[in-house]
Amino acid sequence: YVDGSFMLDKGNFSYGLVAINDGEVIHKESGVGFDEEAIPLRNVSGEVLGAMKAVEFADKNNFKEVTIAFDYQGIECWALGTWKRNNKITASYHEFMKENMRNMKVKFKKIKGHSGNTYNDMADKLAKEALIK
Repeated sequence: YVDGSFMLDKGNFSYGLVAINDGEVIHKESGVGFDEEAIPLRNVSGEVLGAMKAVEFADKNNFKEVTIAFDYQGIECWALGTWKRNNKITASYHEFMKENMRNMKVKFKKIKGHSGNTYNDMADKLAKEALIK
């Protein structure tokens, strides 16, 4: 489960990642991004970074398949190339995912944001907390 957040006064974005295996949380992570070109995308930049971190975690831990649960449709559409990539952030995300999908099966699962999904709410909270550290 990945989510992103943005803080206007700080001008940075963040991600939250909650990895689940067999119904159990096996990893939680968050972080902040400062890329000037990513700031106009606001929380979407955090969503993208979270998806990339999820794939990196899966690869590092020898998972052959990963399902990325998200609440922003661009996570799936930019990765698969069904949406236009009209800036550096979305283009590099697409290339990253394309490269990683050669060796790993990546599935996508749309989750309705702020709907009471425990793990999505957890990822959202991690992303928000990362900005206030």
